[in-house]
Amino acid sequence: MILPRALFNVKQRFQKVKTLCLTLALFCAGPALGTEEEYLSAIAAYRAYCRIYEQNDPAALAVYSDDGVIRFLDEESGRSKALPMGMYKDLIRSMIPGAQAKGEHVDFSGQPEQVQTGEFYTWRGSRTTYPAATTTCYIVDIKKSSDGSYRVVREVLLTRSASRNSGLPSGRLE
Repeated sequence: MILPRALFNVKQRFQKVKTLCLTLALFCAGPALGTEEEYLSAIAAYRAYCRIYEQNDPAALAVYSDDGVIRFLDEESGRSKALPMGMYKDLIRSMIPGAQAKGEHVDFSGQPEQVQTGEFYTWRGSRTTYPAATTTCYIVDIKKSSDGSYRVVREVLLTRSASRNSGLPSGRLE
C-alpha cells in the first residue's frame, strides 16, 4: 500500500518541476521573441533586422516601426515605390513560411557601412538571397523611438543583378 502512495508523490513532484520549467522557459523566451528589451541599442536593432532575413525570423519583425516607410528603387528605370512598414511587415510575415519551405535565406555581404547623422543610425550594404542568388543593396535608418527602444524607421532597397558591379545607393531618403 505504500508503493502506490510513493508513485503519487513522484507524479506530483514531476508535475511541479514541469510547471516550473515551463514558467522559466516562457519568462526567458520574451527577449528571444522580439520584445522591446532586444532593441535597447541601434546595433541590437540592426542585428534583429538581419535576423529577419538570415534566419526567416518573424519575431524580429518587431524591429520595424509601424510608422516607417520602405522604398523600392528600380535600378533600370529609376522609379521608386513606397510602402508603409506596417503593411510591409504583414507581407514579409506572410512570406516567411514559403521562404522556409524553399530553403531560402539571405547572406549580408561583408562589413556594411555604418554612420550616425543626428538621431539616425544608418547601415548601408548589400545582401544576397539564396538559392536564387539575387543581390540587393540596402540602406536602413534606425532611430530611437519615444518608448526608448530603437526601430527601423526607413529602408531603401535597390535591386541589381548578381553579376553587375554597380555601387551602393548613397544618402538617406527623406
